[in-house]
Amino acid sequence: MRKLLVLQHVRREPLGVLDPLLRASGLRIRYVNFAREPQARINLERYDGLVVMGGPMNVDQQAQHPHLTYEIDLLQRAIAREMPTLGICLGSQLLAAALGAEASPQPCASRSTHDATR
Repeated sequence: MRKLLVLQHVRREPLGVLDPLLRASGLRIRYVNFAREPQARINLERYDGLVVMGGPMNVDQQAQHPHLTYEIDLLQRAIAREMPTLGICLGSQLLAAALGAEASPQPCASRSTHDATR
């Protein structure tokens, strides 16, 4: 059976509707929650795919959340192995950093036209 590794940053960020779909496709899913286990270390050789979920932190907060640095390294190893990888929200920031791109906060959009006409 193929195995999928899912990295979580908070308990309330599961795969949601993707979970039953992925399981129905024959994948076995293992969650690692860095909020509970910030020192977790993972052997990627045991997995066929990787999903990195979102969280309340940003990629540039590695000093406050050292596991983010480990996750970037893990993503670089997954990329080197050509492992199918999906980054969602924070996960996409981490994936961008692993690929050498810069991810930074963007300014908030200006008020909508509706709000501006009040």
